Amino acid sequence: MNKKLLVVAVAGALAAPSLAMAQVTISGRIGALYQNISLSGATVARVGGTSFGHISDNGSSLDFKFREDLGGGLAAYGQYNARPVIDGGTLVAGTGAPAQWIGLESTTWGNLRVGTLTGLHYVTGPDYTGSTGSAYNSVQIITGSNAIASGPVLTPGVMAMATRLRNAVAWDSLNYGGFKMTVAYSTSGAGADNDLGRIGRKGQTWNLIPQFIQKNWNIGYSYYDQKPDTGAAALAGFNNEKGNRLYGEFDFGNGFKMGGSWDSYKQTNVGTGVKVADRRAWTMQGMYVTGPHQVAGHFAKAGDDKVGGANTNAKSFGVAYQYSLSKRTNTFVSYQKLTNAAAAAYGSGGLQTPAYTGSTGFFTTAGEDLTNLMFGVNHSF
Repeated sequence: MNKKLLVVAVAGALAAPSLAMAQVTISGRIGALYQNISLSGATVARVGGTSFGHISDNGSSLDFKFREDLGGGLAAYGQYNARPVIDGGTLVAGTGAPAQWIGLESTTWGNLRVGTLTGLHYVTGPDYTGSTGSAYNSVQIITGSNAIASGPVLTPGVMAMATRLRNAVAWDSLNYGGFKMTVAYSTSGAGADNDLGRIGRKGQTWNLIPQFIQKNWNIGYSYYDQKPDTGAAALAGFNNEKGNRLYGEFDFGNGFKMGGSWDSYKQTNVGTGVKVADRRAWTMQGMYVTGPHQVAGHFAKAGDDKVGGANTNAKSFGVAYQYSLSKRTNTFVSYQKLTNAAAAAYGSGGLQTPAYTGSTGFFTTAGEDLTNLMFGVNHSF
């Protein structure tokens, strides 16, 4: 990625060049794709159309990062990320707002970040087809809950607050011979704090991510525990969530690598403590890169939900090809086939929101299979 580095002086720096300077890096990505989704095989026949195509933004972003050396092995650093939606001419905001945080970086005790954080439980583990051109995460089938079997959630099919943890503080350890640890805590990962308005328990979220990283392989584990505020004034629609994920990958050299993830996910009702979701899922992936060519594939399977019962499983197969036109510009094509059992209703990538698919009123129904064909172009700067 070709980044433009700006040196921004604090007030009066031009007149007093001895004052400290902060480095600000501006970078980003502009991407667009055409997507065609086809549906078939619903347990109860769908009323209306069974296919649609649309133009969509593909993870466009504008990133501002700063770092200021404070001396003694300590630095201040942070990030502000804006998400333009180029097909709609808008900015992502509200619960979908991107990463925004500030923190301290130390050579002796690690890093501390405060704000809205990304890169935590929801996206741990390799995602080769998702990184091959398309910003759509190919393995979200293992991170999405089944909208039929899993009971009420704020947005059907989303767990661990999707890719962002709000109202959060995280500590990242130093690298000790390949071992690293992230500990994240949120006073209300689901949104605004409601402690004064609650009736009952204060909400909180914990995410622990130990990793062991070597030259050509790595393994990691993520533990996620979310407990929202309880009572009549609590955030409606949220359940207790608990997730465990084990992941790893191996680089064979010569451009070829493989990776995989295993995921366990549970939900319990906030008020009663009764379990409303309990499922296991896994994925295997591979990627090959040679010159400007990148090819990737995945297979993912979500097992029957122990609460939802039989026929709540799903499986996904996908392939993707990316051609790099330059160091900063690429074009790609990808294909995904998602097969739902008779009582399962997973969507493409595990998500089922109109904003994701670009079609209002779009939700897969029980037993409905889906094919997803995409092609597009991206530029990084």
